[in-house]
Amino acid sequence: MVYSGWKARKTSAEHNARSISFQEELNQIRNEFGNNKVQAEIDFLRECHTLGMQNQREAALQSCIDRQQEEEFRRFCEKSWNAHFRPQINAVLEEMKQPSIDNAGVPRLKLMMARTPLVADTMDRKGTYSDFCDEFKEEYLLQYNLGMDSIWMRGWECDCVSAMADTMNLHYIMQGLPTVIIYPIKRGDSLSIETATWGYQLGQSHMIMDKTFRIPMSRIEGNKERMSVLMIAAAAYVDDCYRLMLHHSPADSLYKIKGLLQEDELVWELLTNKYRGLIIQSQSVADTMLIGQEEIKKLENTIES
Repeated sequence: MVYSGWKARKTSAEHNARSISFQEELNQIRNEFGNNKVQAEIDFLRECHTLGMQNQREAALQSCIDRQQEEEFRRFCEKSWNAHFRPQINAVLEEMKQPSIDNAGVPRLKLMMARTPLVADTMDRKGTYSDFCDEFKEEYLLQYNLGMDSIWMRGWECDCVSAMADTMNLHYIMQGLPTVIIYPIKRGDSLSIETATWGYQLGQSHMIMDKTFRIPMSRIEGNKERMSVLMIAAAAYVDDCYRLMLHHSPADSLYKIKGLLQEDELVWELLTNKYRGLIIQSQSVADTMLIGQEEIKKLENTIES
């Protein structure tokens, strides 16, 4: 009995010792966990504070950039747009949301006629820039059912001083809208019909300026209508290039105004040379431009007949 009691007490003491040791280990683990939890919470709060401050700095910087851009845009509108061009900024931005498209689903080119001194000279100083644009629209665009959008054709408030500067300013606002601008300019003793065009939301790298036609001024002195015919020929050529090369859509404008242009042998010769160049270009990059041979053959037959 004595031995049994001693053994039981010894076993109980060992159990108590193990229990105390386990409790101490458990307390140690609990304390370490608590310390780690507190440290983790502190680190989390520090990280939140750091990220919060970083976000505030970035937001403040972006807000500053936005204000600068808004101020630059406001100054641009006041100095380079509102005082120089007729289309309202809001109207242009609204048009970008839903561009005008033709029956083939191609966004229609906005046609704009530059207000140059040569336009006034052509009117024999009896008309105005608006009269010239209205007459051009009625006698050519509407009569021959050309698909270009002339909603802002009378785009200038005052005379165009620099074709490049005006083109850059127009492109800055209207780069989301496909546009062709015609500049009739007198350069020395020559009439230069120059064009600037860009596609739908393609950026500045896709803006093209071209001296489409150039003839001696003496060649229009006896034919006052020739300049207008050259301008409609330039518009038709650019429109067909835009459809063929960018949208892989069949040419349309040349076929509509062929009869008009053939009445003036000089204009028809100049235009057919441009289309021959277009055909050569399209054939040299046929794998990427995807212009069908049937369309190329139709163009060739049209300009040769």
